Amino acid sequence: MRQFWLMGSIAVLAGCGGGGGGGTSGSVSTLPFTSWNNLQANTEIVAPGISTETTFTEDLSETITSVGEFSSYSGIEFRETFGADRSVTKASITTGDGGRLIFDKADGAQFTQVSQGYATAAINKDQTAVALVVEPIEQGWSYQTFGVWVRSPAQGNPGRIGAASVGNMSPTASVPMTGVGVFNGKATGIRTDSFGVSIEFTSADMRMSVDFGSRAASFQTRNTLASSDLTRWYKNSLLDMNGTLQIVPGSNNLVGTATVPGLTIGGVESTRMSGNINAKFYGPSAQEIGGTFGLKGSGVETYIGGFGGKR
Repeated sequence: MRQFWLMGSIAVLAGCGGGGGGGTSGSVSTLPFTSWNNLQANTEIVAPGISTETTFTEDLSETITSVGEFSSYSGIEFRETFGADRSVTKASITTGDGGRLIFDKADGAQFTQVSQGYATAAINKDQTAVALVVEPIEQGWSYQTFGVWVRSPAQGNPGRIGAASVGNMSPTASVPMTGVGVFNGKATGIRTDSFGVSIEFTSADMRMSVDFGSRAASFQTRNTLASSDLTRWYKNSLLDMNGTLQIVPGSNNLVGTATVPGLTIGGVESTRMSGNINAKFYGPSAQEIGGTFGLKGSGVETYIGGFGGKR
């Protein structure tokens, strides 16, 4: 997936001042995640999550030649360690194929903020894995966040790309049975063109309206921005999404489909990309929502990402 370019962009950004500092002091305590407002120095938080993932292959020029089917996973585990100054010193997340991506400053990983603090990018020492995680506190979120990641092909195995939503999931009993909740927030993804040549990160405004009585929800992203280097962004409304979901009876699970519209010919709108979307409520009383999506178009065009918001 043009790994040297993807990883190199983040490595250059980290080299501009985002990769140092934040060492731990003393022992580190491991705690279950409750809220971003309760973070403590010298602690490691553990949060459950969900993900959407797929595999990809590429040729010697790093052009993507194939993309696998999307799979959704529950039981994902996200860990994040905070140093004496409460800055991140280590982060890791499990993957659907039984692996774990680890970004550890002690082992040479680099972390840097991008887009004026909108997200933190991480790259491991050997530049075989990269992740982009939205900063929840800056968004005013307490109970969840999300991100995207890429792992390079290695030792004859295909590469892997994923999106995860993690946090303090709401108990099923706390999901309302009546009323309407409107959740506003953000979405971020990675999009590959149909030829497997162009790779872009995206950021968009997200809105989900949930009718708790009918157990139905509508989803949309608007004002999508795209960037090939995480520094220069341009508006790309052609990647705005629409979707519908249903709350699975007796659970804190929302499942549905999402599309990126195509051209309108003769008054009929076509579909450029389509796929599945999954979500969870977060917080003691379903105050927030988060999820992941995976869409495909023609050729190897792929759009995978996550979203989060609060009501």
